[in-house]
Amino acid sequence: MNVNGALVVNKTISVNDEFNALAIAYARAANMANPMEGAIQKLNLAKSIARDAEAIGAEMVVARYLGITDFEPTLNTYKNSADVGYRVEVKHTSWRDGHLIVKPSDRDIDLAVLVVGDSPNYTIIGWIPVEVAKSPRFKSDQSNSWWVSQINLRPMDSMLKGVEWS
Repeated sequence: MNVNGALVVNKTISVNDEFNALAIAYARAANMANPMEGAIQKLNLAKSIARDAEAIGAEMVVARYLGITDFEPTLNTYKNSADVGYRVEVKHTSWRDGHLIVKPSDRDIDLAVLVVGDSPNYTIIGWIPVEVAKSPRFKSDQSNSWWVSQINLRPMDSMLKGVEWS
């Protein structure tokens, strides 16, 4: 599959990966004083946990793509550290044509990677430095965030060529 002439990466996680993602999503929610605090979408707790599990699956496929064999999803780091390696922030959406959304809390030093799809099948679309994504041209007029369309993302193979991400 291609996006803007660049090859995208299709990945599938195993049933064990799905169970692991759900367990971590549940633990994240259980460890929060208010699991629904900060939720942009008005989801109930079960749907919020399921959405988080989907995002954890996206982190798994990015880690594998980057060759990180000892990847473990984080539990309590929130935005204090990267999702993968030391500077890769994974952004997930179920929407096939969805945007990579960056928030003010995202670290400027990170590289944001967009993954679309639903567990167990994901597609890694591309990446952009968070600092670049936070430019005025991507600023949303509907929320305090930046929305980067897929056509503005760099191809994943370029991330493997000389970019220090791990």
